[in-house]
Amino acid sequence: VGSDERLVGSVSVTCCDNYVASIVLPALAGLCREFPGIELAFTTDSRPFDLAKREADIAIRTLPVGGQPPEYLIGQKLAPITVCNYVAHEHEARLDPAQGAVETRWISFEERRSHEMMIAKSSYPELPAWGAFSCLELLAQAAEDGLGLVMLPTYVGDTHPALRRLAQPDLRHLADLWLLTHPDLRDNARLRTTRSCIANALKAQRARFSGEGWCADA
Repeated sequence: VGSDERLVGSVSVTCCDNYVASIVLPALAGLCREFPGIELAFTTDSRPFDLAKREADIAIRTLPVGGQPPEYLIGQKLAPITVCNYVAHEHEARLDPAQGAVETRWISFEERRSHEMMIAKSSYPELPAWGAFSCLELLAQAAEDGLGLVMLPTYVGDTHPALRRLAQPDLRHLADLWLLTHPDLRDNARLRTTRSCIANALKAQRARFSGEGWCADA
């Protein structure tokens, strides 16, 4: 498999979340039109996949700042993951501390301990964590519905028209986006071409991941 030079056959990609997938999939659609012999299998899942057993050919994953992929995989760092504070436009008068809101809170993701550590280092460490939401989509929706303030990656929060950054956004580079594959597959033509396509698509959106592409008037 590793030495296959044909641009024909299946390629399985696992992506960390649907927001990253929405960037990657249009680029892969173009690749599949260019090379119709490639058949794509695409999943969104944050759990580890055993690339040695070909549970996936290519994985797009986040690793903490300074983290490295396992030694048995080849990794390419693509973009920073920057977290920012958001509030819903519709509910900012009663939730935004900068507007005098006193009975407000942070919407929490499931990993409460790590979230509380982030809260402690934020501009609003006195605000409590509330709830437990399992994915970025649910966190964003909960914020839009006015359940509280929320910390989201900029590539998520900045794309939601119902949300805006707080006056104290607390931009923090907490992780990086990586492209992972097994070394035995590095020379497979269709996988090599697919990896290049994914890398180019995500690198082109670097400002969106770093938070530098945000416009207050957007």
